[in-house]
Amino acid sequence: MLVVEGLALVVPVRARKEDEMRLLYIVTKGMADPTLASVPLHIAANGSVELGQDVTVVLAGDATDLVIGDNAQRLEGVGVPPARDLLGKLKEHEVPVYV
Repeated sequence: MLVVEGLALVVPVRARKEDEMRLLYIVTKGMADPTLASVPLHIAANGSVELGQDVTVVLAGDATDLVIGDNAQRLEGVGVPPARDLLGKLKEHEVPVYV
């Protein structure tokens, strides 16, 4: 189990296939902190998905703001791609995102 600055909990779970890693990214930051909200999405979309890992994302706490109106379209952190691009990539790869 790994906690990164209280913003994401990544829980590796043993997969049925010996060489496959399953990861759960829990996003807890929202519109008030766009960079920290985007970091776990960035790692999931441009890290784990690219490596072929089985990924699931959970939006919890303040991160649930991302599903209200056009918030996900407007969220842009510093040094990371816009949330709309990250969520688009997760959708493209059929990554489940739970609220």
